[in-house]
Amino acid sequence: MKTPKVMLVCPPRTILRSSVKRCCTPIGLAYVAAVLEKNEVEVQVLDAFAEGYDTEEDVGGGYVKVGLSAVDIQQRISAFSPDFVGVTCAFTSEIGNATDVCRLVKKQDPRISVVLGGLHPTNYPLETLAMCPEIDFIILGEGEFRMLKLVRGERDFDGLVDGKTHTVNLPRTRIENLDELPFPARHLLKMDLYLKINKHISPYPRKQRTEQILTSRGCPGQCVFCTSSRFWGAKFRKRSPENVIEEMKYLIKEYGVEEFQFTDDSMTLDRARAMRIFEMMEPLDVIFCMANGTFVNSLDEELIRHMRRAGCYQITFSVESGSKRSLELMRKHVNLDRVKPLVRCSQRLGISCHATFVLGIPGEAPEDIRASFRFAANCDFDSASFFVVSPLPGSELYDLCVQQNYLTDTSFDKMDFKSAKINNPSLPPLLLERLIINQNTLFIVKYLVRHPVKFFRKYGLFMLNNPREIPKVFGRVT
Repeated sequence: MKTPKVMLVCPPRTILRSSVKRCCTPIGLAYVAAVLEKNEVEVQVLDAFAEGYDTEEDVGGGYVKVGLSAVDIQQRISAFSPDFVGVTCAFTSEIGNATDVCRLVKKQDPRISVVLGGLHPTNYPLETLAMCPEIDFIILGEGEFRMLKLVRGERDFDGLVDGKTHTVNLPRTRIENLDELPFPARHLLKMDLYLKINKHISPYPRKQRTEQILTSRGCPGQCVFCTSSRFWGAKFRKRSPENVIEEMKYLIKEYGVEEFQFTDDSMTLDRARAMRIFEMMEPLDVIFCMANGTFVNSLDEELIRHMRRAGCYQITFSVESGSKRSLELMRKHVNLDRVKPLVRCSQRLGISCHATFVLGIPGEAPEDIRASFRFAANCDFDSASFFVVSPLPGSELYDLCVQQNYLTDTSFDKMDFKSAKINNPSLPPLLLERLIINQNTLFIVKYLVRHPVKFFRKYGLFMLNNPREIPKVFGRVT
């Protein structure tokens, strides 16, 4: 019997021209590729965004489409001649680009089975099939072992949607033992490209050879604006410290990685495990940052000291609001009284402190927004991101906005964290945007004036490598 060939594709992306053009290794696809390869399936990975990083197409409204052209993608598919093409849609804003790739595949060779996975198709499988009938299958939730089953010819398992019959077999299981997964198949990616571009989730690294690492899945938080727990589940599932350190050692040896970015939703939720990871990192002689936000209530001075000894140079505090009323509206459980002492402790140990704020939740008033601005200034964060809340499809916030007719724009392809898409009666969209744009710029200018050495330590490498993008630093949201 012929061994099937699989090509996994990360599509081009549509982003705001004014945003920093991040380029992260597609870890999700690399995990799927690793499981397939381990089971003797011939597999290739095409990151059309990264490989076409310098190719931009103006699509209007201040947005650009970045990535390989349709012709280039078709040529790559033709050269490999796969039996299956799996396309990822990591974000709702990429559903248009993802379905475009699905159509390209069928146009190239109708015999190829087209599989779509990721956040948006998991939340809206039938709607996705309606907009793109070229899709043969949708995988719901985690795709590593489901894709393997599909390639092996199985068709009756949880988490599979049949594009022909529109039969939806809802996901009932998740991977409980994350240590059973092989490390992401980065050798199938053009790793030198990601290391050269060096703009990761946190786009201002301190070292040139930086890579992200994911040590857990699932988040017990129930924030109304987030979709993570719907995809990964509310149960916190974790890799063992030994497994994490083994992957780090591999990346250091194989790719010369000098800096890691933890991209977990809740990396420090299991305090004992986090402490053990940091203890085991000390001999590795690397630095790291908590790129994807850290749950404030999980931090304390002892844990922060362990982080510093392991090489931590930045913690991102997921504060989200300085208004207790707003935190209740977004169902975010943060003890605001703990934040400033934790910031002072971190800075005293030499750790830079970044904070994220999500502003514009329905029910917020201008005074709540200003409370967040005052809180950020009072805590003296080294940097802060003030986001316009985005009604992400699949979140409770999106459902609320649909029910209340709050959405000012129902298109998926231009969703971002700078543009207000919610018609909040107490906070008009244009006012919200203006408040946040001004505050982002004001905050960073004040930081430059007060702490010029710290400013250039944080942004210097980025500005040196990307002189044309220096203005983006002053209009930053992350």
